[in-house]
Amino acid sequence: MHILPQLRKLQEKYSDGFHIIGIHSAKFLAESFTNNVIQATQRYRINYPVINDNNHEIWKYYGIKAWPTTLIIDAEGSTHSYIEGEISFEELEQKILEVSSHFPDNKLIERQISNTYDTKISEHACENLCFPGNITSDSISQRLFIADSNNNRILVTSLEGKITDQIGMKRSGFLDGDINEALFNNPQGIANHKNVLFVADTGNHAIRKIDLKTKQVSTMWYSKNSQTSPWDLAYEDGILYIAMAGVHQIWDMNILDNNILALAGSGNEGLLDGDPKTACLAQPSGLDVNRGHIYFVDSETSSVRSLNLNGDQKVHTLIGTGLFEYGDLDAIGTEAKLQHPMGIEIYKENIYVADTYNNKIKVLSLDKVEVSTLAGDGKPRLLDGLNSHSSFYEPSGLTAINNKIYIADTNNHAIRIIDLDIGEVETLELI
Repeated sequence: MHILPQLRKLQEKYSDGFHIIGIHSAKFLAESFTNNVIQATQRYRINYPVINDNNHEIWKYYGIKAWPTTLIIDAEGSTHSYIEGEISFEELEQKILEVSSHFPDNKLIERQISNTYDTKISEHACENLCFPGNITSDSISQRLFIADSNNNRILVTSLEGKITDQIGMKRSGFLDGDINEALFNNPQGIANHKNVLFVADTGNHAIRKIDLKTKQVSTMWYSKNSQTSPWDLAYEDGILYIAMAGVHQIWDMNILDNNILALAGSGNEGLLDGDPKTACLAQPSGLDVNRGHIYFVDSETSSVRSLNLNGDQKVHTLIGTGLFEYGDLDAIGTEAKLQHPMGIEIYKENIYVADTYNNKIKVLSLDKVEVSTLAGDGKPRLLDGLNSHSSFYEPSGLTAINNKIYIADTNNHAIRIIDLDIGEVETLELI
């Protein structure tokens, strides 16, 4: 998704004869369904035509081998550039200018294609939350902290859903200051320590700090590299652990001096255990830490992995076998299958996982390394009730408090609650 900002800039700069058409060739089964593609275009505010190439016909026709791939095609249908991987705005613009130089009237395509498509979500759907990406909790103050991601804000609520603070405005930007003036861009993971919140400000490729006492927002770190995409955070003993999804690494930051370093991951996408410096990760999107033991989900390998900072200090895989191995199977160890998990929470000797593309919440027992479905029937919808009869739609982050699991049910624009005592799911009403 790193290319999307570059495409938006091109749309704004060039309007005569330049058109963008997105081709969606799914990797995961869940990504091939048209309704899910529509949700994604709304979530990422894509306003150009997108073709759902669910049989990979266009992929095969052009000989595509990797995501993303950018093709620059002229008005006669000739392909001038075939670019695998991410590309900067400047590089992409130069290649487009090279093509346009062959057409003196600067009109690459005579037939007009509308570049404006309505990707807005109904006001009712996003009345309170809009694609919430993550959530965390504080057992001392008995509060929830919700990443209202597409509304570019953080909500502070009671466990019963009463909103006590809104941090950030309902527009994207990058601005420190008072919580009523600060701006975020698609915030995701949140960690808390005493009266301080740490936020993975994903769209700004930054780590932000919110002082709940002074009501001030500041920036702890940001990257000029538009591919880092910090996605989730976990805090323990003065160290902030960061899932850097875009560069396939886990980083850590000392909150006293904001010193930040890569902790695990070579930067190459894949599934390879062992020494943290040479281990391969694949879009780590959720992590948690407990007594020096980091557990994280690698979305692109549909895996649950760990790094024991106090033990052998190596990366281990508990669930998952590779980049193209996924499914929906409750089993022991690597026999179990997930599909693009994005959230993880350690609670009472168990690991709870948001099995995002399977629309389920799974639980992994640490003693047996056994995966079982806790809640969700797999149908992409919102339905409360008994765990086995309930439904979610691409759940992402989750947090545990008072024997309840609170879930950011992203595509349902809702916070859901699993009561571990009675085995039922309900939807939190924000007031």
